[in-house]
Amino acid sequence: MFCTWGAQHLVPLFLLLSCALLPGQCHLYNNQYSGDKVIRVFPKNEKEANELKNMYQQLQVDLWQPSSIRHIGKDTVTDVHTSGNSSQVLLTYLTKAKIQHKILVNNVQLMLEAQQVFRPRRKRRSLSRYDYNEYHPLHE
Repeated sequence: MFCTWGAQHLVPLFLLLSCALLPGQCHLYNNQYSGDKVIRVFPKNEKEANELKNMYQQLQVDLWQPSSIRHIGKDTVTDVHTSGNSSQVLLTYLTKAKIQHKILVNNVQLMLEAQQVFRPRRKRRSLSRYDYNEYHPLHE
């Protein structure tokens, strides 16, 4: 049996090797957070705070700060993580309602991947090669 290697074999092989050799370049979490945003919102009054509470519940956003929707009030800085689709709805709503906001993280996936590149790789330890006496003398 004779096997010929063509482009259809090289592309998957290249992707596999690039992920093995350059782990920081592969998509973490299966690209789950691609397009997700972190948005900071500044409600100026109780009316805006109540509107935000309702909007957050409808969109089912991930509230980062404060710890609970109950704590959102006038002048409470609010940070939310939204999916790509929800972020567009929320940003449109905030702009139309003239509620002050800013985007803290434009793409959560890219931020996670950038952090992974700079994280030092830890060596795996093996129990089979661990020598307890090397670190702990017998008289301890």
